[in-house]
Amino acid sequence: MKNIEQEWHTLFRGELSSREFKSRIQRLAQFFLNQGHSRAYASICMYFGDIESAVESSVNPTDRGWSYLLDKKYLEAALAFEQAGWLAHAAFCLSQAKRWDRASFFWELLTSKPQVQSNPYVAGLVHYNNALAANALGDQKSSRKALVKALHCLAAAADAFESIGQRERAFDCYLVLIAIGRNGRFENLSEGYANAIRILREDGLKQYALQYYEDFASLAEARGELLAASAIYREAASFVQRSGLPHAEIYLLRSAILSARYAENLTTSSKYPELAESTYLAAAEELVSIGNLKSAQKIYEKLTELPLPSERRLRYRRVAQRLEGAIDNHPKSSASLPPRPRNHDAYPEVWLDDLLEWEQGGEPAEAMGFLLAQSEMPEHVRRNALLARLAQLQLYPSESPNWTLVAERLGSLEIYQALAPLEHLYEHPSVAVRVAVLRALSRMFFKRSFVTIARAIHDPAIEVRKEAVACVQSLSFPHALDPLVRLFRNNQDLAVRRAALDAIARIQRLEAVEFLIQAFVSAMPSERGHVRERLRRAIQVNPEGLRLIQEEAMRARGSLRSEFEALLHMLQRQ
Repeated sequence: MKNIEQEWHTLFRGELSSREFKSRIQRLAQFFLNQGHSRAYASICMYFGDIESAVESSVNPTDRGWSYLLDKKYLEAALAFEQAGWLAHAAFCLSQAKRWDRASFFWELLTSKPQVQSNPYVAGLVHYNNALAANALGDQKSSRKALVKALHCLAAAADAFESIGQRERAFDCYLVLIAIGRNGRFENLSEGYANAIRILREDGLKQYALQYYEDFASLAEARGELLAASAIYREAASFVQRSGLPHAEIYLLRSAILSARYAENLTTSSKYPELAESTYLAAAEELVSIGNLKSAQKIYEKLTELPLPSERRLRYRRVAQRLEGAIDNHPKSSASLPPRPRNHDAYPEVWLDDLLEWEQGGEPAEAMGFLLAQSEMPEHVRRNALLARLAQLQLYPSESPNWTLVAERLGSLEIYQALAPLEHLYEHPSVAVRVAVLRALSRMFFKRSFVTIARAIHDPAIEVRKEAVACVQSLSFPHALDPLVRLFRNNQDLAVRRAALDAIARIQRLEAVEFLIQAFVSAMPSERGHVRERLRRAIQVNPEGLRLIQEEAMRARGSLRSEFEALLHMLQRQ
């Protein structure tokens, strides 16, 4: 093939049309086949869906596994992954084929591996998958045993992740707890949802948090946990009020309805009249708070019928009489939850996704092979996955992979699955490769990106440290606030702190303004000018934050009061 080097570089230009790209990559496939670059050739065959040629040319068992997986030949894929020693992938494929007995065997085998036992998160995922396989086989005893082990491991993993500030990883643990609780004990469901909602709230993901609140309350109600469901709706109402969102009255109305139902169940059994009384009173208080006085009046009438001391029943009678003839601002028919688009990716199956990622070990060619094996992936994703894989597997024009080019292609993917390979590449001894990794991470708008960036800030190479600072400055998105704040607080380097402030100032969240106000108050005189400028920019993005600055100015004293007044004067002129 003539001008192979020029042809190769042309392929990596982003302006190629799909038709031109496919034409050129087909010609390159023939070159790889002639030169004996079988893995590169097999990758192109996978891209075009030529499974037979991909399998025939595959010298690696994992390549055969990806090819069979693309063709949904799960038993053949499982055998290939078993030959590669990838037991999690083999078990996954066997589960897809409903061969639960073999899948359970592999999951059980994995639990004894030292690399699994030393990693609580991975161990928890393996035990959970083993529990699912045992349950599918009807072996309830083994399933319960595996679930108990999974819960212990995941609790330890969540605590460890939160202690080092990786709350996004702790969130994954809570996702598995939710999955366990859906068909298990309510306590597990409650623990998973409570902690997941806490993290979503703190990250400012309001719509996700509301979806979790509503799902949790619905599941609690379906389980007959009426008091818990009532408390969840009440907490949701408080959340939307603090967040400036609508429909708080709907959540309060649902909370009151469920509290009243719980109290009615207690009165039917003639047990615990004091508990029924307190529950009815909580419902009445919520009804009054939203202007549903007629419904509240009915609650007080029910209170008069409880076996309580006469003076208390008389007091409730007087209240009911005072509310006679009142109306409801929000009838029961308005208790339907507000329509909102559901986030279909709100509950990712991390118990499989993260295990497969772990077993791939961050190897770019394997991670990209997995993407190529997903026929439902968008064309641009499969295209960039192929290029990243070829950049590693081809041996032209040099005898070693072009890791800088691999990192560049991984960055072009801009999807979560590219993070593990980039994290792996950051361990490369070459400064140029580590710089390329950070440039790729600047396009990865995920909290997990900051794990590598936080390391790069202290890299021994000045070029890497400079690129890390640029990366911090570019990653400005709503749920980046927490890691950006941690970077600001945990670093003394002025460039890092300023880059974090720059990114925070562009985040469209009121909490970003609140943090910048705190930074302005505590800033050293040498830094205050920079913080002032970032506050000015933040108000352009969040105009409602001006009120927060005015309130803080009223509380300030001495020279700080003068600083705030100067800031407000500047803001009023812009």
